[in-house]
Amino acid sequence: MNQYYAEILGSLSFFVVFVIFVFRRSKGNFREYGFNLCAVKPILVSIAIGAILVILASLISNQIVGKGHPLNDNTLIVQVLIYWLLKPITEEVFFRGWLQTIISKRVHSSISIATIKISYAVIFTSLIFGIFHGTLYFSGMNGYKVINTVFFVTVLGLFTGYYREKTNSLLPSIVNHISYNALGGIIANVL
Repeated sequence: MNQYYAEILGSLSFFVVFVIFVFRRSKGNFREYGFNLCAVKPILVSIAIGAILVILASLISNQIVGKGHPLNDNTLIVQVLIYWLLKPITEEVFFRGWLQTIISKRVHSSISIATIKISYAVIFTSLIFGIFHGTLYFSGMNGYKVINTVFFVTVLGLFTGYYREKTNSLLPSIVNHISYNALGGIIANVL
């Protein structure tokens, strides 16, 4: 159980230090980093996208290497607190709130896919986000599942980054990430 306290303390510490850093750097203007409210529709779309992606990821992962993930051995309260709330919020504030904002200030180019315009800041942040999840290998996750996870969280990052940019709010990103992790935890224990 000490491992879980360490993860909770680590996530909370990172979040607090990071918010203080952003607060000082932005001179108290958190809006620039996505701390804004937004309409309900992007949030609902984010939930649906998170659900679709995690179902696809789970089905593909289970077909490749079977059921099981070392993080799913946790109690429900640990799952909810760490993996469904703290980590998604902390990661979204860092990746979409800070990193994407910093990159978008320096790189103004984008590409169009069909009718959707995606900035290079969203693409770069999504790639970093995906690579960051490669560390799951060190938690005991099978290599093939890590590759699957990195791919799908990179795609998740594209959607969360797009909605962060489109709405100027972190709410769709956070809700998308929470729904992805929560539904992923539920599916991993059922499939």
